[in-house]
Amino acid sequence: ILDQAGVVSLIYQNRGYLKCKLGMYREAIADLNEAVRLAPNNTNAYINRGAAKFMIGEYQASFTDLFKGLIPMLPLTHLIFDYF
Repeated sequence: ILDQAGVVSLIYQNRGYLKCKLGMYREAIADLNEAVRLAPNNTNAYINRGAAKFMIGEYQASFTDLFKGLIPMLPLTHLIFDYF
């Protein structure tokens, strides 16, 4: 269950994702920064922000965000591999 900050974070995350898809990477990063500020555990916001940073050549910052977004998901990867 999300609190108000979590809901607003998802709105910023989704808008940031759409801006990324439109090639508006710097604007996407601004929205995704706000998503992370509101909900620091929003892993998708970190992943999307990492992708946007990669597209503008901020590779080290991109790696850091992707790492922050993907590491919390690692305990779930065994579910994928155990399925097959």
